[in-house]
Amino acid sequence: MKKLIRFFCDRSLLFFLLIGGGNTIVSMIGSQLLYGALGYWGSTALMFTLCSIVSFILNRKYSFQSKAPLVRSAVRFSIVIAVCYLLSFGISDLLVPWAVGVLALPLSAAWVERVAMLVAQVIFTGCNYLGQRLWAFDEERAGRGRMKKLIRFFCDRSLLFFLLIGGGNTIVSMIGSQLLYGALGYWGSTALMFTLCSIVSFILNRKYSFQSKAPLVRSAVRFSIVIAVCYLLSFGISDLLVPWAVGVLALPLSAAWVERVAMLVAQVIFTGCNYLGQRLWAFKE
Repeated sequence: MKKLIRFFCDRSLLFFLLIGGGNTIVSMIGSQLLYGALGYWGSTALMFTLCSIVSFILNRKYSFQSKAPLVRSAVRFSIVIAVCYLLSFGISDLLVPWAVGVLALPLSAAWVERVAMLVAQVIFTGCNYLGQRLWAFDEERAGRGRMKKLIRFFCDRSLLFFLLIGGGNTIVSMIGSQLLYGALGYWGSTALMFTLCSIVSFILNRKYSFQSKAPLVRSAVRFSIVIAVCYLLSFGISDLLVPWAVGVLALPLSAAWVERVAMLVAQVIFTGCNYLGQRLWAFKE
């Protein structure tokens, strides 16, 4: 945990947030004012283009104090901005209407899009910081050093054992979920298999992956919370995104097969979230 904290909590993040905060306020106000004339994508795209120019100049000089070649930094910066914009606003444009529907909030279509624009700003800030720090303004040696810190954090003994145990559990869970799908449906089959496999996972990961000596009851409670949150998060996101992706790509899949694909995608998301939750909290001594 300390390695991750040291990676993020330094001078660059403070300056980035100050510059980004000013840009975000200007962008949010501008987007809201222009929304009526240009709509969701038009208003946000225009404001992000203008604010990104200012962001490039200030972040290059003050946040990251980069001496990397100007043209290379500008090209990389543009790619980061474009990818983060499409990713953050695309996800927000998908998730916010779904959340509003689930919570039955009395919002008009226009206000749902306005809320989506605000949520997207938050997602964009995190993605943009990582992209700029690790790639856009990356000076080769410093960039390699920062990347090595992240690699060392993840690539150790605990991850290998976790993947071996998780791999076996995932295969069993996936096979069981697919076999039980016809009788129990999407949520029933996955919930049952995850409950059974989670018991095995707790015992093996506590002993072999993390070699934890934390109190048994506390670890069990935290482990259960991590599993529940990761399950709802990963399968909820997958159940939302996969049907959308299938529709966009016009894939000839039946509703049953769309859900089966969603189950497979969810396993991947679950594995990453679950590892971080178990390592950083559940089995933390």
